[in-house]
Amino acid sequence: MSHRPGFSLAELIIALGMFSALLVASLGFYRQQGRAFNSGNERMTLMQNLRYGVDALEQNLRTAGIGVPVRQPVVVYAGERVFAFNANYATNTQDDLFAVYHEDELASTAVNALTPDRKITLPATSFAYPDSAYSDGGGNSQAETITFFFALDNTTARLDDYALFRQVNDGTAEVIARHLLPTGRPFFSYYLVDPDASGTPVSEVPPSYIPAAHTVPLHGTPADTGIVAAADSIRAVRVSYAATNGLEGERETVRELTRLIRLPNAGIATERTCGNKPLLGTSLVAAGVKATETTPGHVALNWGRAIDEHTGERDVLRYVVWRRPHSTTKWGDPLVSIPAGADAYSYQDFTATVAQKYVYAVAAQDCTPQYSSQAVSNEAEWTY
Repeated sequence: MSHRPGFSLAELIIALGMFSALLVASLGFYRQQGRAFNSGNERMTLMQNLRYGVDALEQNLRTAGIGVPVRQPVVVYAGERVFAFNANYATNTQDDLFAVYHEDELASTAVNALTPDRKITLPATSFAYPDSAYSDGGGNSQAETITFFFALDNTTARLDDYALFRQVNDGTAEVIARHLLPTGRPFFSYYLVDPDASGTPVSEVPPSYIPAAHTVPLHGTPADTGIVAAADSIRAVRVSYAATNGLEGERETVRELTRLIRLPNAGIATERTCGNKPLLGTSLVAAGVKATETTPGHVALNWGRAIDEHTGERDVLRYVVWRRPHSTTKWGDPLVSIPAGADAYSYQDFTATVAQKYVYAVAAQDCTPQYSSQAVSNEAEWTY
């Protein structure tokens, strides 16, 4: 009887058992490697999300103040979740040398300043802006309003999940980063110039000053002082938030980040090159206003903006007003100067003597300084 080569049943069972054990071990190893890979990928995604948001903030915020004319504020609104500022950040014009970035596809509404007829309520606030038009000397300012804000993310089931958004002027807000969580600090906190602090030129803005909003239309005017001008002194923004991988329970990973971002262009006035002698091109109207129980008698003045050299306040800094009694011909020293930058101008002369007739004059002044020719008013007086 001959024997054919092969495996016995016992040997085959042993071989299958060993193969099964090896297969189980291999599958366990691959599952472990897969979990490690997914965990690493989730951590990488989390860190990218964490850093991308703050990198976008730093790239944008460091341009705050670039190309902003003297009467346009740099910081518009500084809140715990919202920060809005002005900058000539982008342009769609090839020969614009003053913007930071160029992109042909940008809409014209995204590359220049908002005007009162395009007033908006800043996202996640009740603050309306602007109340004035801003000129860079050749027309409407090219510094657009950029708003970053943290808002609850309604695309997830979590109630503490925020997203970071960016909005330019009145455009659609775009998502910068998701799965963000608050920390023990506000999302945004601020540091300002503190001239009274001994040895500490920069200090944190007190919570009582937040939100700091530019409620005075024209930056640098007499009313733009005190607490309403707190936004003008901001020189740095601290960003604080945490990022999650979006998972729950033991699989969730959370990392915190904080970064202090300087605003190197805040507080630096935009230089102007003065052209020819300014042109006024407007009339001055004076009218007596009788005293009432609530308002003293006075003379009200009204005039329009200068046409200057190219149909606009190209390099006009202010309007200077004079007053003289109607019986004299000498103007003497100016009565008052009014900052430029508004659509129309008015002034109430409460120092005028009752029943005294006056004549007023106004002239535009540029940065040379040169005066335009005067516009002279009619005679006016106030009575009881």
